[in-house]
Amino acid sequence: MTKPPANVLNLPLEQRAEMRKRLASLSFSEKIKILEKLRDRSLAIAASGLRRKKEIMPASGNR
Repeated sequence: MTKPPANVLNLPLEQRAEMRKRLASLSFSEKIKILEKLRDRSLAIAASGLRRKKEIMPASGNR
């Protein structure tokens, strides 16, 4: 299996459709493996502090 691009949104529309078909054709267990890898990567990014924190903006109209 080839490595997917870093950001699917940067792909041309035709390639996105191909990737969607390929992912749809995977078995449930293969999809779970991909989700587990994504979850692990997300947890690693969160633990490293690389994820941007959302800036909390004060509500307007406070008196």
